[in-house]
Amino acid sequence: GLLGGLAYLEPGLLIKTSGGEYTYLKYAYGNRCGYILSFIYILVLRPIGACIMAVTFSEYLISIITEETLDHYVYFLLSLVLIWFSTIVNMYSTDISLKGQTFFLYSKLLLAALIIISGISAALGIFKSNNFNDGYPSVWEGSTLTLSHIARAIYGGLWTYDAWNSLNFMIEEIPSPERNLKKAIIYSLPSVIIIYLLINVSAICF
Repeated sequence: GLLGGLAYLEPGLLIKTSGGEYTYLKYAYGNRCGYILSFIYILVLRPIGACIMAVTFSEYLISIITEETLDHYVYFLLSLVLIWFSTIVNMYSTDISLKGQTFFLYSKLLLAALIIISGISAALGIFKSNNFNDGYPSVWEGSTLTLSHIARAIYGGLWTYDAWNSLNFMIEEIPSPERNLKKAIIYSLPSVIIIYLLINVSAICF
């Protein structure tokens, strides 16, 4: 992800026009190729990504209320509400949308910090944990090591570290992109990797 982000930064600094992949394909291969990419993004990639995030959020939200598995229509309707709500907020005010994104960012970092601190406390013996029996984490019991599971884990990680290609979409709005985009990629991706590793270690220590 880090190397991909730095490599992707190069065309962004050479062609300082917002639009990301659309701009680069249009510049290299013409309007038709850029239009096809935009068509795929609008009708396939972006809607699917939004649906996956909405359904996942719905499942987590409902799991707080009840541990029972509800009918899939409940998750479907809640996902629709979330998508329409975020769409209306973005249409109404980009300033409110930006403040909402900032709020959720700090909320996620706070929750991640609480999980990491709890895991470190369990590892130091402050909290008792049943996940280690004779030195072996019980959370790994029943797990399998196959090529398909490794591939799924890798693709799951790619989803987490995929945001690096979003920076070039707004390159015209970023002051001093040569300096700021480089810092954003170099600092953000290792930070996300460290946070996710600590969260996984903390989950094992509980």
